[in-house]
Amino acid sequence: MNFNRTSSAECRAVRGQRRRHRARWWFQQMRLAVDKAMDWKPVPPPRPEQIYMPLK
Repeated sequence: MNFNRTSSAECRAVRGQRRRHRARWWFQQMRLAVDKAMDWKPVPPPRPEQIYMPLK
């Protein structure tokens, strides 16, 4: 019987190639998301706060 088993070094090499491919794809997607992101306007300064002053 022959199962044509690959060596563990070959499995690690293939796994490493898959991981690099997935990582490359992921970072490419993130770069596209950043490139397509719209610019936000800065928030205007808040209005002055009204405080309560007890008069005696």
